[in-house]
Amino acid sequence: MRRAEIQHTQTLESLGKKLDQTIDSFQSLDISLNSVPVSDASADSGGHVAVKIGEKLEELDRQRRRAQDAKFLTQCWLEVSEKGQLTSLEDVRKQGGGEGKVRCAVIARQLMRISQRLDPGSWGQTNGSGRTANGAIGLQGARGTTYNTKELIEKFSETLEKDLLKQFDHFYRRQNFEAMRVSILSSGRPVARLIHFH
Repeated sequence: MRRAEIQHTQTLESLGKKLDQTIDSFQSLDISLNSVPVSDASADSGGHVAVKIGEKLEELDRQRRRAQDAKFLTQCWLEVSEKGQLTSLEDVRKQGGGEGKVRCAVIARQLMRISQRLDPGSWGQTNGSGRTANGAIGLQGARGTTYNTKELIEKFSETLEKDLLKQFDHFYRRQNFEAMRVSILSSGRPVARLIHFH
């Protein structure tokens, strides 16, 4: 149990460092964008500088999205491992919309990978003390309650899959083929591959 907790803490520290690095990169980029000399811009008729600024802004947007995703993933893992809930992910799922549901599926899959690494007890693997899922199952939360993270994430994934299938059926009845195509990328029978991690 101690080893699992130490590993859990190390992973959170690693995610925190990556977030700090992303913020540092953002600040460096912001400084470089603000320090473009006016003479360079006028000599170049603005064309070359505009392209460079556009590229930097695109990269900045990608980094910002990655940082937000990492922060949200960390938040979801803390919720499921310490509180036995997936409140933030449930909020995204309930808001509806195809993109939100696809994002939920991707995050659920990532959470399954984290669970397998940091919570071997809920996967029936030994956790260093020789105990398996038959012994101490899951991680101990802040209040001393033990949560089976694998089971909680699978339960969420099943609910999400039902939502996606219902959404697909809705589009099918309305003959909305484009929406069906988008929906089937994250739903139908292939959805099991997107959501579940084995």
